[in-house]
Parts: sequence; C-alpha cells; structure tokens
Amino acid sequence: MDVVDLGGVTLLPGLIDTHVHLAFDAGFDPVGALLTRSDEEALAAMMDAGRASLRAGVTTVRDLGDRGYLSLWLRDRAGLPTIVVAGPPITSPGGHCYFLGGVAEPTEFGIRKAVREHVDRGVDVIKIMASGPPGCCRRRRY
Repeated sequence: MDVVDLGGVTLLPGLIDTHVHLAFDAGFDPVGALLTRSDEEALAAMMDAGRASLRAGVTTVRDLGDRGYLSLWLRDRAGLPTIVVAGPPITSPGGHCYFLGGVAEPTEFGIRKAVREHVDRGVDVIKIMASGPPGCCRRRRY
C-alpha cells in the first residue's frame, strides 16, 4: 500500500447528493425559469449546476427530475459529477411537476407503460411523484 504524506491537509472522499434537480435553478421561481428556457438553455444551466456541485466537492448527484430526459445528455460528460438519472418524474395528469413530461395515466397499465419508457430511455432510477395537489409546483415558491 502506498502512503502519501499530505502534511496538514485533510483529504475527504467525494460527496454524494442523493436528491437534486439540475434543471431547476436556485432563484426565486425555479419552475418559471425552467419553463422559459429552451432545451439548449436548460442543458447549459444544468451543466453550470453540475460544475458548481463538483467545485463544492460533490462528485455524484442523483437527479430526481428533469424535463424530457435532459440529464441523460449530461450523464457521461467530462467535467461534471457522476449523474444518476431519473428523467422526468412519473406523475398523474396535472399532478406534481407534470410539466416535466413524465405524465402517466393513473392505472396499472399507465404506470407500467411509463416505467417501461423510462427504462427503454436508459434511466438509472425511477422517480414517482405520487403526492401533491395537481399543479402544485407551478404555485409553490422554493
């Protein structure tokens, strides 16, 4: 085993943030900001958020909700943390964060279909938003 003397420096392993939404910014109205962005603008903002996480020592993030599977485009990019991707969260029509694109009919068949689509797209984890009144993300201020 090699030993490296770092003097008075503390070495910390990379941190893991298990619940992020790279598509949402830290502003007053993150949902409104996302809704005004094109996919290209959203991807650029998501890359900035990923780089900020990495600079803060977070080497892995689990993105639990993006729009239209945008996180898949970032998953293996250099200069970003490791990204565990959920894609758009699965929700009911008009339900919590429906505008991200993960709407499923609230039946066994509808949910199975949504999960299959997510798996076929290559997500790493399934996120289901089963609570919250319809449209609550549009009114909520973070």
